[in-house]
Amino acid sequence: MAISSYSGRKSTARIGVYFVAITACFTVYSLIQERLMTVGFGAEKEVFKFSAFVVFLNRVVTIVTSAVVLSVLDRNLAPEAPFYLFAVPSLANVIGSVSQYEALKYVSFPVQALAKCAKSAPVMMWSWITNARVYYYKDYLSAGLVTLGCTMFVLTGDISSPTLANAAMGDGAAPISQVAFTTFGLVLLSVFIVFDGLTSTVQDKLFQSFEMHSVNQLLHVSCWSALLSGAYLMFTGQLIPALEFVARHPDSLQLMLLQSIVSVTIQLFISFTIKEVRSESSVSPRSPSPKDSHARFSSSHSRRAWCAK
Repeated sequence: MAISSYSGRKSTARIGVYFVAITACFTVYSLIQERLMTVGFGAEKEVFKFSAFVVFLNRVVTIVTSAVVLSVLDRNLAPEAPFYLFAVPSLANVIGSVSQYEALKYVSFPVQALAKCAKSAPVMMWSWITNARVYYYKDYLSAGLVTLGCTMFVLTGDISSPTLANAAMGDGAAPISQVAFTTFGLVLLSVFIVFDGLTSTVQDKLFQSFEMHSVNQLLHVSCWSALLSGAYLMFTGQLIPALEFVARHPDSLQLMLLQSIVSVTIQLFISFTIKEVRSESSVSPRSPSPKDSHARFSSSHSRRAWCAK
């Protein structure tokens, strides 16, 4: 019994360390994201406009890192579910990630950070639609209060981005009203929240349907994300301008690479946390209860490691 208690304390301590590491990494990630999308580069303060390129580069770094981690862990690199199934959370993730980066051009960073707190409502909605998930009244109350708080913040202050409208829309663009400018940013934030919730739900569905390692799913979702974002860059003609931008401003590429590394680190720490929670739950002598089932479901949503996201 003493050994089990000691093991439990060690596990709790490790989870605490992972939590601190994830929080610290998210802080760094957010600061880099704001710097990249809202502050110009060079003497002319040229603003970076190609959000899909950031997503593409992030996913490429994630693919390489995930493959290395799986090799070190001696895990299978092949998909542990039909490969085409990973396209669904990937598409939702790419749409959500691009919308998140684009929103920073129109609304302030605190608004975007606060909006992420309101993701519980879309997650609950998608879980009910896809998995017929049933929640307690306390869950609905909590989600409603958080959403209400976010709405009050949006309605009671200046939430526009410090980025000038013309910088976001392109040189020579006609001036637009602040209301229209901010409203478009809120629409982008809404798209991000809805599709981010869908990503979490579909990933949870994959974990329920197939026995797979979290890093294996991360690898193959990232493969699809790189394909989709790369195809978008090519078909919209943004790839060459994005490459020309980073050639003119190498420091922007350094920021993107640093952000990608931080993002992968977050994802790995989340994977370690999930493994630790599962390990601790497996040795628990208690009988499962409805609250335990709900807690397991809630923790399963943390498997999603996109900040971006």
